[in-house]
Amino acid sequence: MKKLAAFLLGLALVAALASPAALAKGKLDPSFGDGGRALLATALSGTDYTRDGSVAEAPDGHVYAVVGERAVFGLLPDGRVDQGFGTGGAIDPFPPGELVHGPVGVAVDPLGRILVAATAMPIEPAPPPPAESEPPEPVPEPQQAIVVARFTPAGQPDPTFGNGGLLMTRLGFPPPQIPPGPVFGTDKARRARVDAAGIAVDPAGRIVLSGTYLAGYEICPDGHPSSSHREAFLARLGDDGKPDPSFGQNGVSTLRQGPVGPPALDDRGGVYASVGTPMPSCAGAPRESRGYLFHLDSAGIPVGSFGAGGWRPIPEDTSVKLLPDARGGLILMPGSVQWRSKLVLRRLRANGSWDRSFGRASVAEPFPAPRGTLIFTDAALGGGGQIYVAGSWKRRSRPDGAKRRFLLFRLDRRGRLDRRYGVLRTGFGQGTTALSLSLLIAPSGGPLVIGPFRDPRAGYEGLALARYLP
Repeated sequence: MKKLAAFLLGLALVAALASPAALAKGKLDPSFGDGGRALLATALSGTDYTRDGSVAEAPDGHVYAVVGERAVFGLLPDGRVDQGFGTGGAIDPFPPGELVHGPVGVAVDPLGRILVAATAMPIEPAPPPPAESEPPEPVPEPQQAIVVARFTPAGQPDPTFGNGGLLMTRLGFPPPQIPPGPVFGTDKARRARVDAAGIAVDPAGRIVLSGTYLAGYEICPDGHPSSSHREAFLARLGDDGKPDPSFGQNGVSTLRQGPVGPPALDDRGGVYASVGTPMPSCAGAPRESRGYLFHLDSAGIPVGSFGAGGWRPIPEDTSVKLLPDARGGLILMPGSVQWRSKLVLRRLRANGSWDRSFGRASVAEPFPAPRGTLIFTDAALGGGGQIYVAGSWKRRSRPDGAKRRFLLFRLDRRGRLDRRYGVLRTGFGQGTTALSLSLLIAPSGGPLVIGPFRDPRAGYEGLALARYLP
């Protein structure tokens, strides 16, 4: 019976994709762009537009999108470029001459101010080689720092934040531990290398950062040095950019070793973060096969009622999309399967246990997607508890038409496909490719899908946007 049910669901999806009439239940928002669609011309070649948190929406419906490493575009609620934002609709949030890794994310606070976070590394001359009489030193780590820029809604640096709107901080982390020995040489003090991973703003306007810092070196059994001992952390800053002393220790809470994803905020001032398994530091070292999910309260202390005292293992070992819901639970969309034709969404209860009433044994798998034609990329929660899922769809059997289109559908709170809403396809013209990467819920309640767009025949590329009615 289970195989028959899966087969029937698969037929239902194929019928939905093939029949335009079946798509009429959900509709594009005619008040947005050109009949619900908008295109923004910008050079995307060689840039990275795949990070979680690369778009954000203000309370008034303005949208801000990170393109590449040094540009943030401002869009009006109707999809047009906001010519009054920055210079001609865009800002470069970082000072010239800085080597910027990122930015890792953009966020908007309750006052409509825009924050952009990244990792910056000043250009410094290479140190002189050690004398022959000195023991060899490890390669010096770049003096990286987290950089956060805040702008007014008009795209001007906010003078009340940091130094003229720009904050560069290492969050007070100590120098990395350097073991003595002939491999490492003398124990010279070094500043900790720190990297940003994500940014969020809570309802009180406080800034939450996630990232990692270099805690120390270690020596592998074969004598080769390793500098891969990195600890994940969450930090909170006040409105002026200074560490919030009411969170953790001096504004920072350390989680565990490994890479960390962007933070997700609950409705009580707490924060979630997923930490993956670190790469083996030495050849042949064992590697775990799972990640970890942490839940801290508003004071930066692990929530004792969640999992095993504030944390729990999760099956995925990569970045996980975290969506706190109105019932105190959490929807997880694993990054390890984001780019596959199989949708996997899981729900955790408020205590960290799997919600077995969600989907099938806590996993929503509404249909078996046709292999090679449909990929799932992002998810968001609607105001009524619905789960919107965005993807990109390509029909193999038709060489003409759009090469790849946006695809959107909706699940109910139980993790089941909402057939009343339907499965929506949105193309942007014959021969074009539109890859949906980000999904937001507009203040009106309608889902907004954003991603890179290319039209090879017209020589046009940029961002494509589509907004739908709720």
